[in-house]
Amino acid sequence: MSKIDIHYHIVPSIQRDVVAGRAWLPEWSIQSMLEHMETNELSGLITSITTPGIYFADKTTSSATATLARECNDFSANLMQQHRGKIGSFGILPLPYIDHALTELTYCLDQLKLDGIILLTNYRKHYISDPYFAPLFEELNKRKALVFLHPTDPVGSCSSCGSSNLAPSMVEFLADTTRTVTELVYSGFLEKYPDIKFILSHGGGTIPYAASRLAMFEVLKPELKEKAPQGILYYLKKFYYDTALITGNHILKCLFDFVPPQHILFGTDAPCVSPDGVSIEIQEINKFLQSLPEQIREYVSYKTALMLTQNLKHKA
Repeated sequence: MSKIDIHYHIVPSIQRDVVAGRAWLPEWSIQSMLEHMETNELSGLITSITTPGIYFADKTTSSATATLARECNDFSANLMQQHRGKIGSFGILPLPYIDHALTELTYCLDQLKLDGIILLTNYRKHYISDPYFAPLFEELNKRKALVFLHPTDPVGSCSSCGSSNLAPSMVEFLADTTRTVTELVYSGFLEKYPDIKFILSHGGGTIPYAASRLAMFEVLKPELKEKAPQGILYYLKKFYYDTALITGNHILKCLFDFVPPQHILFGTDAPCVSPDGVSIEIQEINKFLQSLPEQIREYVSYKTALMLTQNLKHKA
C-alpha cells in the first residue's frame, strides 16, 4: 500500500546559507526528494523547513527573517506547482516576530495555498505556550489551521552535560515535545484555541507513554485543571501523531493504544533520516500494520493525510 509522507524536510540553499556554521543540516536536492518518493513508493509528501529553522539572533533582523521566510515559502510553493498533486507544504513563519509572522501566515494560506504551518517547540528559548504568542494562536484558531509541531534545541538543554556528546535530537527533542504539549494544555491555550489541528512529530515525543503520569498530576495538583478543565487526556487525544523515527512493535503498540488510527499519520523525517533508516522505518510500520484491518492501514498510510491537507492526490 503506497503512502503519503507527512514529515519530509527540504533544505533550500537560502536556508542553508543562513544556518551554515551554526547547526547541522542534511544534504538535500529536488532529485533526492524524487528518489525518496520513487524508492519508497510514496504517492505524495508534505514538505517543511527543518530545525533549526530560519532565526538566529546574531544573524537575522526582523526584516531579514521575514524576507527569508518569504523566500522559503515561495520555494515550497514552486515545488508544489512543479509536482502538482504529489507535493504539499507546511509554511514557515518569521518567528519570534509576531507582526511579521501574522503577515506571512496570511500569505502562506491565502495566496500560496499551503497546507498548513510548521511551528517549532520554542523560539528564543520561550515555549510557544508563552502569552507572547497568543495573537498568532488566535489567528490560527480563527482559520482552523493545520499546524505541524516540530522540536528544536530545547530550553536548558543538557546535551553537553554528559560524556558521550549526544545530539539533542536523540533525547532532548523527545522531552521538549512532551514539555511543549503539556505547557500548551496547562497554559489554557488548547482550551482557548480549540480549532487548531496539531500534528505532533516523532509520535508526540513521550506523550503516549507518559500520558497517564501527566494525568495523575491533576490529582496531586488539582489547580492544573483550572485552565484545562476537561483534563489533559482529552486534549492529548485531539492531537494527530506521526510515525517518524517510531520503530519497534512496543512503541507502535503504545501509540496505537493511545489514539485511534485516524489520528496517526505515516512520516519518515527524511532526509534527516538516511535512506537506510527510512527503509527500516517502512519495514517496521508495514510489519506492525499487516495484522490490522485494511481500513486502518489506509488511514495511517494516506487517508488521514488527505483529510487534513488540500494539495495532495493519492493513487492507492
